[in-house]
Amino acid sequence: TIDFQIGFKQKLNKSSALTFSAYFKEFKNQVQVRRYDGVFPNPGEYYSYDNIDFGTTKGFEFGYELRRTNNIKLNVNYTLQFADGTGSDDETQLQVVRNSAENFRNVSALDFDSRHKINVVVDYRFGSGDDYNGPTTKNGGQILSNFGVNLLTQVRSGTPYTKQINASDERAVIPGRVNAEGTINGSRIGWNFNMDLKINKSFDVAIKSKKEDKDDTNLSFDIYLRVDNILGLANVRDVYRFTGSPSDDGWLGSAQGQVVVNNADNPQSYSDLYKAGVNDQTNYSLPRRIFIGASIFF
Repeated sequence: TIDFQIGFKQKLNKSSALTFSAYFKEFKNQVQVRRYDGVFPNPGEYYSYDNIDFGTTKGFEFGYELRRTNNIKLNVNYTLQFADGTGSDDETQLQVVRNSAENFRNVSALDFDSRHKINVVVDYRFGSGDDYNGPTTKNGGQILSNFGVNLLTQVRSGTPYTKQINASDERAVIPGRVNAEGTINGSRIGWNFNMDLKINKSFDVAIKSKKEDKDDTNLSFDIYLRVDNILGLANVRDVYRFTGSPSDDGWLGSAQGQVVVNNADNPQSYSDLYKAGVNDQTNYSLPRRIFIGASIFF
């Protein structure tokens, strides 16, 4: 792997700055499936692996940083990326090699090639002691000392996938042969949007030692509430290549699928169970999740 990165940071004022960087990463000798023909002792072929894949990742990053000002800290980052190569994993070229009987290297977008990424982190937090500027009690107690709210927003464009012309039974142990439509990874999933929220408060507790020759013990507590995917959005992470849908592979509506359904002992039951099977929840991002916890430091 060869990795280059260059950039600069420009101060705007005492509390903010802009950052720009460009990067280039090249990786070679990646593992990929390979076909061998005319092998001894049988004049046939077999498949093995070889260090023949290569690829590049290049892009630009733009960032804006605001140091804590009036309790607010802000970080904004935008990345423009291009990731191309001959294979995203060790069997990307398997179908191509089987169909063409050639070990040619075809450069296309890699599976993780998300063209645009935007991250925004907003943190609102109260300090403690002389740095505290929040509400207080009548006797000067700092109610919201070391209390903060953090909001992370992530936006990214869709990752690529290879469109296919004909429908296939995705639930089959051995799927039938399919034909690609267009180029490898020539289609894209839609954009993803996610927001995570964390609310926490830290405080110290001093535990006096019962023995005079030992020091008191100080414990630091951090109590938090974390909500992942606060909006509860069902972001699509993967789709079926024939339909471009995360919940329907198009098999039941195809001519071959209709034959299978009609020959089933109970066509309605077969259709219902098949639809439930292809509606794979791993094709979506995780739903809203709420965590309540505490950390103890000593």
